[in-house]
Amino acid sequence: MQHAILFDIDGTLLHAKGLGRPAFAEAFQIAYGAPIDADRISFIGATDTAIIRALAAEQGLPSTPAQEERFAIELTKRLEPRLAQGPIHVYPGVRPLLQALRDQGFRLGIVTGNLRPTAWAKLIHAGLADLFDFGAYANDAPDRDAIAAIACRRANALGATPALLIGDTPRDIQAAHANRLPCLAVTVAGWLPPQDLTAAEATLATYTDLPAALRAIHALIPPPPLPIRVLAWELTRRCPMACKHCRGAARDTAPAGELTTPEALRVIDSLADAYPPPRRKPLLILTGGEPMYRHDLETLVRHATARGIPTVLAPCGRFATPDRLRALKDAGIRGLSISIDGPDAPTHDAFRGIPGAFQIALDALDAARQVGLPFQINHTVTRATLHTLRQMRDLAKAQGATRIDYFFLVPVGRATAIADQCPTDEQTLAALDQILDLDAESTLPIHVTCEPRILERLQARRQNTTALFSSNEGHPSGHPAASTGKAAPVCAGTCPHAHPGGHPGGHPGTQSSFNGCMAGAGFCFLSHDGHLQPCGFYDADCGDIRAHNCDLPATYRASTLLNALHGGPICLARARYQKS
Repeated sequence: MQHAILFDIDGTLLHAKGLGRPAFAEAFQIAYGAPIDADRISFIGATDTAIIRALAAEQGLPSTPAQEERFAIELTKRLEPRLAQGPIHVYPGVRPLLQALRDQGFRLGIVTGNLRPTAWAKLIHAGLADLFDFGAYANDAPDRDAIAAIACRRANALGATPALLIGDTPRDIQAAHANRLPCLAVTVAGWLPPQDLTAAEATLATYTDLPAALRAIHALIPPPPLPIRVLAWELTRRCPMACKHCRGAARDTAPAGELTTPEALRVIDSLADAYPPPRRKPLLILTGGEPMYRHDLETLVRHATARGIPTVLAPCGRFATPDRLRALKDAGIRGLSISIDGPDAPTHDAFRGIPGAFQIALDALDAARQVGLPFQINHTVTRATLHTLRQMRDLAKAQGATRIDYFFLVPVGRATAIADQCPTDEQTLAALDQILDLDAESTLPIHVTCEPRILERLQARRQNTTALFSSNEGHPSGHPAASTGKAAPVCAGTCPHAHPGGHPGGHPGTQSSFNGCMAGAGFCFLSHDGHLQPCGFYDADCGDIRAHNCDLPATYRASTLLNALHGGPICLARARYQKS
């Protein structure tokens, strides 16, 4: 169920600059036949209904439902043109905060002492009306506690649980507590000193620091679960290879802006803290560039392991000696992925840009076998390698891989120069059919990345099968999940660094897995300089974690794009490239 956040209006979201006072006095005189001095009225924390009843009582006048309705009509008639002429002051940062909360899945409601028509008139002229779904007003009840209770019921009717009230007066705090809600008291208006609001659970002085404002809110409301199941972290963009398809155009020089060791440790802690027991922590893939260039790699692995985060490594192989892999295994690395982009040295070396690259990869696999570290082989599918899919599967099996992952080329980064090597649609569909044939042989688990149409091919095969098998029965030849289309939670839509040997945390990653694009929908990518992306190929900037004190979950939740993505049947990175 969604959480709902309730907001007061005046002094919390905006300031009407006194435009309502003359309108209030004129409306009262018409409805009650008596003049009032609106300048002496304190509207802070009060409700319009309670105010007009008190004013009428002072003058010995009745306040009937008909008079109160007439007052509301006249007030709206007189306030509207004033709002149109004199712009309302919306407190800086209000709209970005409200939009961020909406993007994070919160329902937003109003709890105000204004009458309903005047409340919405203010929100409309302030440009905020589109962000609120419901509310409760002074014409619902004269008492702010009761207004808040009505707002809570209306939130429930929308399927949302009221979780927080944000206001600027002691009466807002009282209304929150009367309805068993925490209150965040804001002092943006400056009408009351902060010490008058100490009964609130927390106070906030400005909205302009959006990360700080979101942290203040999340401290009072448990944030929605973070949807990351796999985080690929580009520890560095330095690499000794010169691969033709490198999305980061990596070079063998240290790039500027890499996260420092203390920053990286904070990232790990923030990720671990976002998944308290019994939630399973996401898989962390340490990639690059060449992650083994990082002098603190073992430190980071050891810390992630200590925090319960299953961690795997995606190196190029150049530095994967038995001694180094043994040290990494002792630190907690659970597996490797090594890329091989051809069944022989000429093919692979040409693609990787250096002579001897094929032997480097084979030596890395041998080192992994020596220290007992499971590994998978990643293979980039291009027009030039379409005929080698079976050879690559056989090579992976012969080398003792736990799985082979077929990555379909995405023309970003350095790969834009070889965009003509992307298979055509016809070639791609034929390749997917061949991969499904290989999978049916059940000799080695298979995964497909950056080509989510594999699901369509799999579904078509299921429809043509005389007997369907459940996920428990598995494939007719004994390969679980291959015929069911049940997707294991594995890396998709990313650069070559999927789960070596399946998910070490206990997910069914050691079986074949075919799924849709997971960019921003279970998968996330962190660049070497601390920027989040939906995946390594989809290079949209979704926030700088340094702006959030290296709090990765906070950065994720503040990203409109990441919260809007839900994966799908197309590779989002390729679709974005085709539109550019």
